[in-house]
Amino acid sequence: SSIGLGPAGFLPTAMITGWVMNLMIKMRLASEGARMGADLRQDGQLELLTTTPLGSGRMIDGLRGALHTHIFPGAMALLALEFITVLTGAVLTQSSNPSFTVPMVLFFGVLYLALTVLDFHAFAYTALWLGFSIGKATTAINRTQARLVVVPLLLTIFCVGAWLAGYFACSVLRLILLLQSQSRLKSEFTAIAPRKQACYRF
Repeated sequence: SSIGLGPAGFLPTAMITGWVMNLMIKMRLASEGARMGADLRQDGQLELLTTTPLGSGRMIDGLRGALHTHIFPGAMALLALEFITVLTGAVLTQSSNPSFTVPMVLFFGVLYLALTVLDFHAFAYTALWLGFSIGKATTAINRTQARLVVVPLLLTIFCVGAWLAGYFACSVLRLILLLQSQSRLKSEFTAIAPRKQACYRF
């Protein structure tokens, strides 16, 4: 079997384990982001924030920063551990499978880390926007998962046999959703904020 604890199975086992753990972090980001956005809308925190001399962009960055500070340190430590583990697996596997060269693993490992960080941001911003827009955390979490888990999974299944193309297609989709969420969150935030926010901005 290719999945196991021997040298040949170490790398795929590590990759599957890392994927599952990263998915758990993304679910946590979706949950915390949606609740933060919903609480901001329901508890009157928005009115308090808009009395400060900050633009909507800086307020949103502050909210995102609070979310990232809460979760990202542990997530980054996990990604670093995954990278070291996969690199170790490549060294162990290279003797039995010469196609797994260390430079190749380094390249794809760095690329994987970058795309995973992109995923983290996409989950955080999408959940924050949907939570703020809908006002209900549970609904926002479900819609975030549908956009960023279910749709990419279906896309990956559609690209079966071309997994690398499917993976990059999913990353492009999440980048589009990230940019869309950032734009809509800012526009909705500004539209709901009192008019005095515009006075403070200048």
